[in-house]
This record gives sequence, structure tokens and C-alpha cells, in this order.
Amino acid sequence: TPPVRSASGQPVAAGTGAIVGGVPPVDVILNGTPAEVRASARRCLEAGVHLLAPGCGLPPATPTGNLLELARAARSWP
Repeated sequence: TPPVRSASGQPVAAGTGAIVGGVPPVDVILNGTPAEVRASARRCLEAGVHLLAPGCGLPPATPTGNLLELARAARSWP
């Protein structure tokens, strides 16, 4: 498994465990569009996140369509 890289490109983990999360829960999952959720999820996966999930707690008013898009992004990742 390749290392997870920070936004600056520096490796932050290599074979030491799994990286979980990454998708901003408020700015993207709650307030974003399904397209923004998909784009954010893709960036996380491209960076090497092992388990796609909200970066923190999930707001109760999160649109169902955005949650479904997050699941679609995870399932469609190669």
C-alpha cells in the first residue's frame, strides 16, 4: 500500500495502520452538493485514505443524497 500523503505531498503514514475519514462533514457532506461530495471523496481516496468516512461526526441534517453519493464514491473506487 502506498503511503498517505499530506496536501503538501509529504508521506504521513506508510504501513503503520489505516487512515480513516477525510471528507469534511459540514462544508462538504452537510452543505455541499452530491458533485462536491464525490469530488472530495475522490481527493481523499487519491491521497491514500483506506476507509472513506466523514472527517468527524456526521451532522443530523445531512442530506440523504450526499450520504448516498459518499457510498457510491467508495464503491466505485478501483
